[in-house]
Amino acid sequence: CDAIKTKDMLNQMKKWGVAEGLLITEKNNEKVWRSLRNVNKMKVATSDTVNAFDVLRYGKIVLTEKALMQLEKRLTI
Repeated sequence: CDAIKTKDMLNQMKKWGVAEGLLITEKNNEKVWRSLRNVNKMKVATSDTVNAFDVLRYGKIVLTEKALMQLEKRLTI
């Protein structure tokens, strides 16, 4: 069980131009959550738990492709 180090995750987010933001995954990912749980300016959510407050609170949002497809289904009228 290889953990994702907080430093490595923050470096990846920095490469994407995200110093603070919301990371949305398609399902609960324990490794990702553990790597960012102590970072005040970052939040991890899943596509079925993210809400409008989260989206408005963070300046930048990073999504996986599957999370985007799930959100489209969830939010389509």
